[in-house]
Amino acid sequence: MDTNGNQLKNGNMEMWAAALESGKYLQGFGNLRYRNSYCPLGVACDLYQETFGGLVEQLWINGLSSYNGHYAFPPRAVTWWLGLSDHDLGHIIYLNDDEGKSFPQIAAAIRQMVEVHPVQSGEPSVRGKTDNVRRAKG
Repeated sequence: MDTNGNQLKNGNMEMWAAALESGKYLQGFGNLRYRNSYCPLGVACDLYQETFGGLVEQLWINGLSSYNGHYAFPPRAVTWWLGLSDHDLGHIIYLNDDEGKSFPQIAAAIRQMVEVHPVQSGEPSVRGKTDNVRRAKG
């Protein structure tokens, strides 16, 4: 097992869980961000942006925000940074959108995911800025 990868993933996942519990974010459903509300994955995008920058954020006239053109699922750079599988993404979406779990409840589920499914050596676990992050042209 890749201990360093696990420590990095655990640290990033813990930062995400702590942000969900912080009270800083208003909980939203169905989209990464809608006006001032975020789904848990939108919080992850916001944390990635604060940590690394490089995501192209766009506010749409209808109040939706997108990151690298994604408004319902996070860009791959964010999922790599957290070490999330597609199954993990689906589980978080289900807890938020279908079961209506609170951010603290989802934070507890995130911590449990780290304990149950640690990163194995050779898996894409944690990455910083990646080449597939589009840069704003300016």
